[in-house]
Amino acid sequence: MPDEVKKTKDGIIAILGLTITIIGVLYIIFSKQPAFEPNITVNTNEDIAVTPDIDKPQPPDLGGGETLLTTGNLLESRGDYIPSPEVYTSNYDKESIKLALNGKFKVAQLEVEGQVLGEGRHFISFSFDNISGVLNAVRKDENQLDLAETKKIGGIFVKDVPIKFVVDLKNRITLATTKEEFEKDRNPTRDVILWDQIKLQPPTVVRFLFAPFNEYGQYGGVKITSIKFNYLCEDNSECSAKYCGISEKYTQCLQESFGHEAAVDWCQRAALKECENFQ
Repeated sequence: MPDEVKKTKDGIIAILGLTITIIGVLYIIFSKQPAFEPNITVNTNEDIAVTPDIDKPQPPDLGGGETLLTTGNLLESRGDYIPSPEVYTSNYDKESIKLALNGKFKVAQLEVEGQVLGEGRHFISFSFDNISGVLNAVRKDENQLDLAETKKIGGIFVKDVPIKFVVDLKNRITLATTKEEFEKDRNPTRDVILWDQIKLQPPTVVRFLFAPFNEYGQYGGVKITSIKFNYLCEDNSECSAKYCGISEKYTQCLQESFGHEAAVDWCQRAALKECENFQ
């Protein structure tokens, strides 16, 4: 009898030991597994880290759900545009664009499309009334741009990548300073709200120009196919924009676009020779 009791006791101990071992193994296995598998992409490259898909505030709806009005392509009567070497000298009057504005604007944007034709890196010089600079660029010295910094803010254009950008006239944009500005204060860039800086007061006419150039400082190498002025009027207000012909005087364009009173209003505020006898 004692032998049978001993055997039974040993058997129970063996079973308990085996049970504890099995429970321990199962605990180790299942404690390493989550109750559910989250949807995670595993990064097997130790040299990189994956960034979130959305990493900046989403752009606001500029029009509060409204559809932007547009002038259509301002180059329609001229055709595709490639700047000449004399774009800022003898050809400025015929290569720049004049736009008549009237009313109160809530949104005012220039939308540009084009194509790089030549090899290498290209940039876009931009002039809006009396303000000029290179779009989204950083100057290095009097005669050069800082390519690394300019690339960071999107100011380099290359072949096979279509050009499409918007210049928001009522929000801050970055321009590389002109040579004269850099020599004066050594600032490589200029942040400006164009509408506020030139104190636009419609009815008026603005003149602007996009002049692409290559990395050797030569104008050309880029074909601009479309320039549109997109806009919205202030709430409970009216506004409009009209293209002025190359040979049209400011007063003529304002009068034909918005009426004689608009032209007189502008002339009373302007200091141009053509307004001396305009009533």
